[in-house]
Amino acid sequence: MGTRLDGPLNIVMSMVLGVFLVVYAAGVWRMKRYALVLAFIYAAHVTINIIVFPIRYRGEDNGPILLQVMFTVLALAIPWTAATVLWHRRAELA
Repeated sequence: MGTRLDGPLNIVMSMVLGVFLVVYAAGVWRMKRYALVLAFIYAAHVTINIIVFPIRYRGEDNGPILLQVMFTVLALAIPWTAATVLWHRRAELA
């Protein structure tokens, strides 16, 4: 959480996250109830990473501040919007 990975651990964690996102996307596409749980898990994961990353890498060059702000806004807005939409449509989930 909030760490830049490299080497084999980066590959493994990329695959784990990729599988998670494929399962989540399939759940949303098919309107399955488990997608709601995965939506909130992913949104919480993103939020924690957005908070921890700049603390952990304080003082390093993480790019222009405008880019960091735009990334933060989109990185929080997209998963939380998806989770909120699924929450409002939870009666339709199978």
